[in-house]
Amino acid sequence: DSSLEDYLRQMLVVGRYSFINDIRERYFEKKIRNKFSCYINPKAKYGKDIRFPHPVGIVIGEGCNIGNNVTIFQNVTLGAARLGEGKEGRYPNIEDDVTIFAGVVVIGDVIIGKGSTLGANSVVTSSVQPNSVIVGIPGRSKEAKSE
Repeated sequence: DSSLEDYLRQMLVVGRYSFINDIRERYFEKKIRNKFSCYINPKAKYGKDIRFPHPVGIVIGEGCNIGNNVTIFQNVTLGAARLGEGKEGRYPNIEDDVTIFAGVVVIGDVIIGKGSTLGANSVVTSSVQPNSVIVGIPGRSKEAKSE
């Protein structure tokens, strides 16, 4: 039985745009949605080694950029803040080595800095400095992580 990471790798095989690639993306997008109750858009940009420890209820919009070594827990939403902003490319940019815990909502044209941690059920609507710990609604920096 394949994991969400396996399906994501199969969906995002690098290659030129073609009708076959479009069909493959739609096939895996539907398979991910049906098996894991997740909406992960194939048009978003994904780095290497993305982990989904509890892959259920995750929503990733088409304009998101997700860096390397990112961990995303269950019920996370990464998307545009308002209707129509998606067409303007106003999606989150998640840098490398970020951990996003359960229930986090990151919306709008924000940057989540390298090495940051977003605490459970936080709502992030503004950019986050590298190595930050963000908690609460709205998300606020609790303390800088030591390196």
